[in-house]
Amino acid sequence: MATRPLITALSTSILAITSATGALWLAHTNAIEATRLADVLQTLHDEQNTIHDQGVLRELLDTTVTERAELSSYVINGEDETIRFLSRIDNLAAVYGVTLSTDSLTIVPKIRKPYAGLRVVYSFKGSDEAVRVFIGALETIPYSSTVTALSVTKTIDEQTGVTLISGSATLLVSTTQS
Repeated sequence: MATRPLITALSTSILAITSATGALWLAHTNAIEATRLADVLQTLHDEQNTIHDQGVLRELLDTTVTERAELSSYVINGEDETIRFLSRIDNLAAVYGVTLSTDSLTIVPKIRKPYAGLRVVYSFKGSDEAVRVFIGALETIPYSSTVTALSVTKTIDEQTGVTLISGSATLLVSTTQS
C-alpha cells in the first residue's frame, strides 16, 4: 500500500514536470512568434513610409516642373547646347566690339555634383570700355558659371592714341557632359 502513494506522487510529479515543460515550450514559441510578428509589423511600417515618401516625391516633382526646367537652362546639356553657348559668347564679343578667340576647351569632371565643367579659355582685345562691358557680360551670363582667371594688359595704339585692352579669361561653366 505504500507503493500507491508513491506511484501517485511520481505520477503527479511527472505530470507537473510535463506541464511545466509544455508551458516553457509554449512561452518560448510565443516569444519567437512575437519577435517574428514585430519584424513583420516593422517591415509593413517601413513599406508604408516608403509609399508615403514616394507620393510626396511624386507631388514635389509634379509641382516643380517649371522651376526644374528653368534651372536646367542654366546648365549646358549636350554638344548642341555647347555650340550654342560658345556662339553666344562669340556674338556677345562682336556686339561689344571685342575681338575674341577661343584658346582651349576642356571638360573638368564633377565640379559641382552632379555636373561636370566646361573650361573655356578666351583671348580678347578691344577698347577699354568694350572690354569692361564684355567682361561684365561674361560674369553675368545666364548659366551656372564662374570666371576663374582673368588677366588684362593695357596698351596705347601709337597711331590712333586709343587705349586698347588685351588679355585672357578662363570661364568654367556647368555641363552634364563628362
